[in-house]
Amino acid sequence: MQWQHGSYTYNSDGSLTLNPIAVDGRQLLSTPCDYDNSIYTRYNQTETLKVGDLGIHNTRANRRLNFK
Repeated sequence: MQWQHGSYTYNSDGSLTLNPIAVDGRQLLSTPCDYDNSIYTRYNQTETLKVGDLGIHNTRANRRLNFK
């Protein structure tokens, strides 16, 4: 599991760039067969996503951003 806080940039080509706070992200490694405890490490990765379209969630009727 990975999580990060940060900001985003909506680019002119329609893509979305996620800009994390460098020291904030974490990654959880859980392998119960190898370790007694889970391992947390720092995680920092900028990602650029291609945006598909804005849709409506089928069961909740909330707006949803679909990625390609």
